[in-house]
Formats: sequence, structure tokens, C-alpha cells
Amino acid sequence: MLQPVPDPYLHMDQSDIEQAVADYRRAVTEMQTLKLRSNMEHRIRETRLQQLEDRADAALDEAHAMLELADMQYADFLAAKKRCDDVRQKYTAERRELMTTHLEVGHIRDILLEQREAVAREAKELREARRVAADSAEQLEACLVREKERLDRLRVKVEAKEKAILRKEEKIAEEKGKIEEAKKEAAKGGVWGYVIAISERRSI
Repeated sequence: MLQPVPDPYLHMDQSDIEQAVADYRRAVTEMQTLKLRSNMEHRIRETRLQQLEDRADAALDEAHAMLELADMQYADFLAAKKRCDDVRQKYTAERRELMTTHLEVGHIRDILLEQREAVAREAKELREARRVAADSAEQLEACLVREKERLDRLRVKVEAKEKAILRKEEKIAEEKGKIEEAKKEAAKGGVWGYVIAISERRSI
């Protein structure tokens, strides 16, 4: 006859089971905290990226408007310069003022070009920030997947231990029933009847 295979969880201590359950609950809490922190960091990154985009768009719009204004001022200057050339002797003072204006417009154009380059650099930094954010999101997703797998394995162990406890409790209840029945028979047959009944139950 085949010998029954002993249950490895039958003689497990209650403290081990409670520790496993505590580990499982702590792991679930850590995963929830990690997920909440991840969501908060993701929203913060999205907000910062949106702010950078808004600032870049506003700077571009402002640069385009200033460039258009500078072009119009420059065109006005050329028209005025042509008129001044026709009456150079009479309007010498006005011509000097227009030359000063021309220098100022050129300076403004230089500033606008520098601003446009700065906007281009910010746009490049924004693209790099988006790439870094995407990489971080992928790494976080992989971390969450690994954590879920670990929790699933831990849950399987806890369920196995709980089943072992149930089997152990059922066996104890069965032994108690046998003892009660032996006591009843002992009441009928005296002390020797009780001993014989216990021996018969154990042999069964």
C-alpha cells in the first residue's frame, strides 16, 4: 500500500503564517504607495512639461510679432530715408534721427534673433525632457509589473498556508469527535472501556 505523503504545511507554526500574511499585506500597501507616488510624479512632470510648452509657444508668438513689427519699422525707415535723400539739404536733422532709428531697429533685430535661438534651445530641451519622461514611465511600468508578479507569488504561498491550516483544524475537530465518542463509551464501560475505546479509535 502507498504511504500517505505528509503535508508540509501541517506542522507550520501560527507565527509563520501570521508573518506571511503580514508580509503580503505590507507588500500590497507598498505597491499602492508606489503607484500613488508614481501617479503624483507623473502629473507633476506633465504639468511642468505643459508649462514649458506654454512658455515656448508664448515666446514664439511674441518673437514673431516683434519680428513683424521690426520689419514694418524697417520698411517705414527705408521709405523715409528715400524721401530724406530727395531733400537732403533741407532735412539733414531728420535724416540723422532716422539713422539713429535704423541702428535701434538693427539692435532690436539682433535681440529678436537671440530670443529666437533661445526659444529653439528651449524647444530642444523640452523634447529631451519628454524623452526622459517617456523612459521613466517605461521603467516604472516594468517595476510595477515585477512587483505584481512578486505579490502574486506571495499570495499563492499565503493561500497554500491557509489551506494547510484549514486541513489541520479539520483534523483536530475530527480527533475531538473521536475523543467525545470514546468518553461516551467509557461512561458505559468504565475506565477500561474508555481505554479500549480510545485504543480502537486510534487504531482506526
